[in-house]
Amino acid sequence: MPTISSISKFIITAVTIAASGSLAVAQTSAAGQVKVTVRAESGFDVFTNSPSASLESWFRNKFYRMQVSTPYFDGRTGWYPNAWAYIDLYSIYRGSSIANQHPNWILKDSSGHNMYIPYGCSNGTCPQYAGDPGNADFRNWWISNAKKVLSHGYKGLWIDDVNLVFRVGDGNGNFVSPHDPRTGRAMTQDAWEGYVAGFLKQIRSSLPNAELVHNSIWFAGGSARDQDSHVIDEINAANYINCERGISDSGLTGGTGAWSVNAFLGFIDHVHALGKSVIMNEYSLNGEYGLAGYFLVSQGNDLLSGGETTPDQWWNGYDVALGTPQGKRYTWNQLLRRDFSNGIVLLNLPGSPRITVSLPGSMKRINGSWVSSITLSAGQGAVLSRSGLDTQSVQAVRIDSGGAQVSNFAPDTYVTGGHSDAINGGVNVSGVSNAAPAGVYQTKRTTGGDTFTYNIPNLESGHRYTVRLHFADDISNGTGQRLFNVSINGSSVLTNFDVFAAAGKQFYKAVVKDFPATPDGGTITIKFTSGRAGNALVNGIEIIP
Repeated sequence: MPTISSISKFIITAVTIAASGSLAVAQTSAAGQVKVTVRAESGFDVFTNSPSASLESWFRNKFYRMQVSTPYFDGRTGWYPNAWAYIDLYSIYRGSSIANQHPNWILKDSSGHNMYIPYGCSNGTCPQYAGDPGNADFRNWWISNAKKVLSHGYKGLWIDDVNLVFRVGDGNGNFVSPHDPRTGRAMTQDAWEGYVAGFLKQIRSSLPNAELVHNSIWFAGGSARDQDSHVIDEINAANYINCERGISDSGLTGGTGAWSVNAFLGFIDHVHALGKSVIMNEYSLNGEYGLAGYFLVSQGNDLLSGGETTPDQWWNGYDVALGTPQGKRYTWNQLLRRDFSNGIVLLNLPGSPRITVSLPGSMKRINGSWVSSITLSAGQGAVLSRSGLDTQSVQAVRIDSGGAQVSNFAPDTYVTGGHSDAINGGVNVSGVSNAAPAGVYQTKRTTGGDTFTYNIPNLESGHRYTVRLHFADDISNGTGQRLFNVSINGSSVLTNFDVFAAAGKQFYKAVVKDFPATPDGGTITIKFTSGRAGNALVNGIEIIP
């Protein structure tokens, strides 16, 4: 069964510029980028204690949020103002002034003995008492203390032990039902959930401008969690839900059972449906498995934790840019898959057989190798891109064939052979998808029975582009009068192409044709040759990443 670990000194949340899901996905390239959280121990202080100006800048540029400890970081929010302060929801430390002054804030068993949060217990005691989340005075003190913490300039709070499942026990870590001082009886699971959810709602209303992270238990509420009002209230009171251990939790299984990866991803879908984001808090990325799991669900605001990451230890997998998601995750050849404009991610579930699949073309792995097929064992994942760049950073090329600049179409260039002609009259672009500006169709490059070729250079090798060709026949008034051929990188894409026929037998009507192409040595070559009748022509060319 998956378990929840507890306190670490601090977590650092970083950004570098995700069975079928049930939700619409965010159609932005941010979902194809990586936001990273990393758990750091006291050894990380060497980087934050007295950083140089350049290191401070590195933190601000790399890390979206840092979750830190107070008061250690109180004086450091000046150079890093986006920190989250760590705070526990209901712990009261043994020997603290709060424990001594307010013993009634500590949960008791039926015999009146103090109860604990079952972590780090030995010799009949644990470091933290379990505070009573239903006690109004304890709640008010907690919120007052949180406001004091936030006054040091923190962006928000990273709240640990948001446990809708009972996490209280005796000094040996064994679960014991606490006494409910409001009913005089043993506290029920439903009552516990109500107290915790109510406390979280009060925190949210009292701190409306603070970002709140809940380190909560994803399986709280069981199979009916999506309809559990307390679970819904808990999620709604947060900005981020921290999914501790993430998809690499060794307790998660294949299939669709209660402890399956699919059930875990379904919980994340539910969080997204409520308009909230998640932190995939992987203890180990397990190669590319954790990264692939993140991309299966990423909506653009979700975060990833991958173990030890410091300024001098940065994995290049965090820099991958897959572009815009093309839809939600789905099952493909017994693998979970999600497609992006610049790549795909694959994940083989725990307990599944070893699977080898052919890929949709040559694709680049995180290690830089190019592959056309891949083999994944159980519990393995792969993140594959069509190039090292996001489509957002690869520039399109647009050419006004035979003409000068028209809008974002550059003057005719990169061409040998043929000649240019101007065209009088108005082109018909009505109902034509992806048509160019009308002015593009008022010039053309054509032949006099010979050929012409565009060699378009300086493209990203290995990146898959769309070659978009624009045609409008200003001469033909019947089919078969102009027939010509087009090849891209030596492969035929149009043979005896009849623009007039393709335009529905309409005179001077725009026609747009798209073809995939990958640069050969950084160049895409488009060759036009005359066919059985008339001369080849093209009005405009786009090379779209």
